[in-house]
Amino acid sequence: MNGGKIISKPSLILFIIQLGLVIITSIVALANLTINSNNKVMWTMLLSSCIGYMMPNPRLKYMENDKREIFHEN
Repeated sequence: MNGGKIISKPSLILFIIQLGLVIITSIVALANLTINSNNKVMWTMLLSSCIGYMMPNPRLKYMENDKREIFHEN
């Protein structure tokens, strides 16, 4: 269980496959950036896309009172 949510096996398998592909792509991009001088822009874009995919989504944190003010609730 993860925070009160049950993770199904297919979604766990999909997550592991996606994570593996991102890690493999990152390693290949880093290797090609350090070894080869061709297509550095493409490998840099692939590496930055993988990093962006791995980063968590930003979340706004605010107090319950602030939420009422934002939505003009009483």
